[in-house]
Amino acid sequence: MKNIFNLFFLLSICLTVVTIFGISLPPKSTVQAGNIPGYNYQIYSRDTLLNLINRQQIKKVDANFFYTLNEVVFKTLPHAVAPAALKFQHNWLLYLLHFIKGKTILYTQNSKYIVLSDAAVCSQKARVINDIAKLNNINARFVSFEGHVFSEVFVNQKWLILDPDFGIVLPFGSSELNNFQNHYLIRSKLLKLGYKKNSIDNYINIVSSNKIKVHKVHEAHETKVWYIELTTRWLSLGLPILFIVFFVYTRWYKLYHYQI
Repeated sequence: MKNIFNLFFLLSICLTVVTIFGISLPPKSTVQAGNIPGYNYQIYSRDTLLNLINRQQIKKVDANFFYTLNEVVFKTLPHAVAPAALKFQHNWLLYLLHFIKGKTILYTQNSKYIVLSDAAVCSQKARVINDIAKLNNINARFVSFEGHVFSEVFVNQKWLILDPDFGIVLPFGSSELNNFQNHYLIRSKLLKLGYKKNSIDNYINIVSSNKIKVHKVHEAHETKVWYIELTTRWLSLGLPILFIVFFVYTRWYKLYHYQI
């Protein structure tokens, strides 16, 4: 019994060190090959986004701010082949849990991890937009389709579509996506950025379909998965430290009473 107790103590120390070490080693993503600036390779450094995420509130938040923010996210986080995923050193408890729940729970929804990964998929980029909007007291929500996700923010008394994955901003809400005239605007914006015709056609087919889900304001894209990530993140660090404290206390208690 004593040996098992000592083994758990050593394991707790190792897990604590790994977790602390993992904070300085963010997950990395593989960028999708191509030649479109922003979509296929990084242009801006991640410093601006990190400052905004670290609760740097903006004095004037209007539509122009979100046009700029969308461009910054687009040119900072190229499109990833797969979502930025957490590994053992980032969240050992979540990593063990994924053998039961599946790999998708490893796809982080933490904005800081997403930015530090240097590449992301559509839902993760939209998460960065939404979190920055929330920090600046602006309503924002996810709009999901089969195969794509973007953000929608409420500014100047109307909804504005921000798609940081493709790098476009649309001056209307998701309820107007089926308007045929708006398709011309979408097409012209994507053509200007260098997307090919088949990619543009596919994009318009996706966002104009009836298979759409407009999330609640400030709701996570995958709510249950986000709560699992958040909970296990704290438990990954808290449980080993708690056991270490318990171990030290019991040893000190026994030693103290032995001397008495």
